[in-house]
Amino acid sequence: LWSAGKAKNVRNNMVNTDADSVFDLASLTKIFSTTLLFLQLLSQKKITLNSTLGYFFNNCPEEKRGITLNQLLTHSAGFKSWIPLYENTCDNENAIQLILDSPMENNPGEKVNYSDLGYILLGRVIELLSDKSMQFAFRDNIAIPLGIEDDVFYLTPGKIGDTRLISATNNWKTSFNYLQFINDQNARLFPDGCGHAGLFGNLNGLLALVRLILNDGLWYDQIIIHPEIMKRSFQIYTAKDGSSRALGWDIPGKRSQAGSG
Repeated sequence: LWSAGKAKNVRNNMVNTDADSVFDLASLTKIFSTTLLFLQLLSQKKITLNSTLGYFFNNCPEEKRGITLNQLLTHSAGFKSWIPLYENTCDNENAIQLILDSPMENNPGEKVNYSDLGYILLGRVIELLSDKSMQFAFRDNIAIPLGIEDDVFYLTPGKIGDTRLISATNNWKTSFNYLQFINDQNARLFPDGCGHAGLFGNLNGLLALVRLILNDGLWYDQIIIHPEIMKRSFQIYTAKDGSSRALGWDIPGKRSQAGSG
């Protein structure tokens, strides 16, 4: 593998990058962590696509209790794209309740509306079923089997201060050039990782994750995700409104955010 390039580091200086340079993966967290962990739980028959928010969250308002995990995965649950949770709480449990109590963008199943909020809820569901935080669920169930636990990881208190170079995803006024902050302010409410953002990684780690996906969930002789589940995850579930959302993935098409083709 040969790789080279340039990026701005957090001091806003141009620096050389290589396969070991660490990037804030931002919303790629949704597919490389949350989607893969969900598909793994689906493979293990610990969850179903028709499971509802009401089953997992006792304090879920009545009008949202019937929202399915399928709808969360396909961004068709009706939640708003984003709200500034960090302006109203410093506690992740309160943040979850704020999402559940938040006004809806549209009715569940009516249309696709890309939503961080839905994936934060998916992350909490994964934690409940795994009995682990997102940080450790990803590390133990995906990263360690692939041998990439030092290449792709959640930026949690134990990782802050890692002296490896980070290529910033935004301009920072503070002066540092090592792992210190998640760019997403809502994700900072979840110190042990969450479902929509907070994953960091380098090219080597991402290539391993892509290989896992292209190999239908198989990693050498290990079944990380059952091949039939991985194949089924690429079926479009939102065609009725003209969109092309699969289980976590956006399939290229005329109305796809992934482009047409």
